Amino acid sequence: MSYDYDERQVWVGELTLPHAPGASYAMCDDHAERLVPPQGWMLTDRRQAGRPLVLALEVA
Repeated sequence: MSYDYDERQVWVGELTLPHAPGASYAMCDDHAERLVPPQGWMLTDRRQAGRPLVLALEVA
């Protein structure tokens, strides 16, 4: 999830790595589905239908 106060926009996107602290927030699908933006804000869901349920993590 990411947001823009000035534009009153909230975006829910794919859970991808790496995560950018302060710029976006990682959340599970259950929480993403229940997300309700503040009154007067627009919520845009950018997740793709049929996405995988498990993400592969790179191991260093």
